Amino acid sequence: MTDVRQKDFSKVRVPILFTVGANTYHARTTIAPKKLLKAKDALGSSEMDALERVNTAFKMLLKPDSYELIRPQINPTPEEEEADTDFGDDAVDIEQMMAIIIWMMEAYTGRPLTQSSDSA
Repeated sequence: MTDVRQKDFSKVRVPILFTVGANTYHARTTIAPKKLLKAKDALGSSEMDALERVNTAFKMLLKPDSYELIRPQINPTPEEEEADTDFGDDAVDIEQMMAIIIWMMEAYTGRPLTQSSDSA
């Protein structure tokens, strides 16, 4: 029998969650490197408008159920647009969307998260 050197690189994936109003969103616990770079590139692409870039990033980073929860605010269907839904306290504005995406990118890349002054 030959000796085998083996190391287990498995890791426990920590859930990545965020809340806006009454909604809790679940991000994917890990993103393949190429997909993560595509999401990052989508944010900096000059040929897409801002909401399209945000939509692309959320679609890549969020689990499908959470993406469908936020999608009507970013990329509504014609019917949803016509209904002109008021999301009230659960509405996510563009500043929040960008902060959420940056926060998720930091979580995926292992960069330390800075604690905001309003955090407990």
